[in-house]
Amino acid sequence: HIQKLCAEETALYTLLICVSDPQGLSYYSDRRLCELLRLSNEAVLRARHGLIRNGFILYERPFYQLLDLPAAP
Repeated sequence: HIQKLCAEETALYTLLICVSDPQGLSYYSDRRLCELLRLSNEAVLRARHGLIRNGFILYERPFYQLLDLPAAP
């Protein structure tokens, strides 16, 4: 699954895995994510949209929800 992602998407996804609670929820602000990842706000927004598009996360401000990934065929 990770091969579908660009470097920015991979960085954001990895950070969300590290900071999420047992239910896969996290609520870091865009500003804090930019600081932690050393990315611009635009890069974080692109990464988030890519993760949503590829079925890795849901996002409803301020919450991120990690999704179960489908089993490999």
